[in-house]
Amino acid sequence: MTLTREDLEAISNAVEERLKPAISDAVEENFETRLSNVVEVKIETAISKLVREQIEPLRKEVRRNSILLENDVLPRLQNIESCYTTTYWRYVEGIGQIETMQNDIDVLKDVVAEHSIKLKKIS
Repeated sequence: MTLTREDLEAISNAVEERLKPAISDAVEENFETRLSNVVEVKIETAISKLVREQIEPLRKEVRRNSILLENDVLPRLQNIESCYTTTYWRYVEGIGQIETMQNDIDVLKDVVAEHSIKLKKIS
């Protein structure tokens, strides 16, 4: 039995039709796997670069600011607070003294006025 060109083409087409879905699925699956791997690598690279270029400098800056706050700003703030607190208590004591002085001045005014009247009567 001799196969003609048409027979060979028919067999070729039949085989191609049967294998086409399997080949297509295999190629697509292989493509998806490779694409997925490439995407994962790209994402990992991007995250690594982000950490290295942006997050690490921020970490260093936050640490520097924390040290600055702890060693410089906080002691100064405590000193300022101490000054204001002592000044406040001096004012509280001063208010009592001022009230006492005002009462004494009022009494002195009355006594001076009374003495002025008495001196006018005598002279």
